[in-house]
Amino acid sequence: ATRSAPLHLARLQQFIRTQHPDASARLLPQLAAANRHIDEAAALPAEGRRSPDGKQISCSDAIREAALAKDTLEHEWLALIPPNARTAPDAATLANALAQGEVAISFCTYARETNDPEKPWVETSQQRYGAFLLTSSGDVTWHSLAATAKVDALIAEIRKLAIDGRPDATVTPRLTELSALLLDPVLAALPPGTKSVVLSLADEMHLLPLDDLPLASGKLFGEAFSVRLAWSLRALLLAPPNRPADPSALVVGGPDYDAKPSSAAPTLPEAVTPIVEPLARVEARAVEASGTRGHGGSEPKTFKVLSHTKREAEKLAMTFKESFAGRTPPTLLAAAASEAAVVAEAPGKIFLHLATHGYFAPESAWKAVDRREESPLARFDVGHRDRVAQLSPYSLTGIALTGANLPADELGHREGILTAQEIAHLDLSACYLTTLSACETSLGVRQAGSGLASLRQAFHAAGARFVLATLWKVDDKVAADLMIDFYTRVWQQGQDPHSALRAAKTRVDKRGALFRDWAGWVLTGR
Repeated sequence: ATRSAPLHLARLQQFIRTQHPDASARLLPQLAAANRHIDEAAALPAEGRRSPDGKQISCSDAIREAALAKDTLEHEWLALIPPNARTAPDAATLANALAQGEVAISFCTYARETNDPEKPWVETSQQRYGAFLLTSSGDVTWHSLAATAKVDALIAEIRKLAIDGRPDATVTPRLTELSALLLDPVLAALPPGTKSVVLSLADEMHLLPLDDLPLASGKLFGEAFSVRLAWSLRALLLAPPNRPADPSALVVGGPDYDAKPSSAAPTLPEAVTPIVEPLARVEARAVEASGTRGHGGSEPKTFKVLSHTKREAEKLAMTFKESFAGRTPPTLLAAAASEAAVVAEAPGKIFLHLATHGYFAPESAWKAVDRREESPLARFDVGHRDRVAQLSPYSLTGIALTGANLPADELGHREGILTAQEIAHLDLSACYLTTLSACETSLGVRQAGSGLASLRQAFHAAGARFVLATLWKVDDKVAADLMIDFYTRVWQQGQDPHSALRAAKTRVDKRGALFRDWAGWVLTGR
């Protein structure tokens, strides 16, 4: 229930807009104003401001007042939703949504409390991974797995080996070790005849392609079973759109991160661009630490030019044209790849291909959403330039488009970044497949794990049935070949995306490509 809450809320908001247009027209501007008031309150100095009647209002009181006003509006907004739509589904309901021979596995982390037998009053706690296994008959079993510290360290090691381009002979033993920790205990409990597995992942598990882990049988997990990744088991209950017979696409590649967009970014009523530590300061520290400077000027650039993504977009547009009787999809390149253009063109499209950088807020901002870490940001009592106005992970990740390298304003707003929160409120109900190509996420475990998961989930929340994303930067030529093979299978041969991706990855693997260059693609959706 917790994992699916932000996405479920986005879908409920879409329901309200459709079923209660008059109430939406009245409440949305008020919610937008309430979000702006939180923005303004968070930007105040600690001593706050004076009200029109001369009363001194502290920063903390101003934030509480603005948040209370927003909460009041949201309660009115959510009161429009039928009570039965607000409750979390039980295990029996989820089991009924599973097909014959299909199981669901939901991973999580938990604190395992133990007592010393010699000193029972001494209690110790260890953070561990665990998994719930749900069968189509409704049986639920719990499986305690390994300590999170051990698993996370192994995941970090595998990612480093892969990103460094180490040979498969070096990577495979570590993959086998991880498989024994996370998969073997659960797979041993599968009922006979299991053919399909739906996975809901937790934390750093998002950083690796679990379907490419080797099993004791010698097969990869994704070869032994039909593996589907879901943002939450609640996804089992959604009625995804069927693949339409009349295809359309939007292809975006090679944004000009230094150019000023010709049209201002749209303002979405339910979402506010996050206020984070100004990125210029973050970049300056990174440059000082590394001894390097960014391209094209005295100030370091957050997003470097991805020249190959423009060629990738042009080639995919040509493949689409060849696959569908000469139809030419809208293709946004260079300066044309702006927020305004993407927001205007994406709704109604069946296929979205976005070849650009992923955006992840500074580490200090992510600490504010992690309850396990104490941070001044979580208490709103830090300096003027270090504030976070919204603590949802969805406001701290997104995609970089034209203008993303332009200077941030004094609050840290950055033009050219379409956040996951904004994406979640787009109408992508017609979208069958979204591909996020070249979204590098090797920016630290916290951002990459929660950030990439949130970015993918935002597209699902907006309505996309399948989302394909990269876990790290892969070889440009191998990536282009794999993408063309994947889309040819989907567009010309009619394969479902999971089968098409598995076949495309297997083909590249058999050609001798490194694990890094074929395994870095992960597909979510069912």
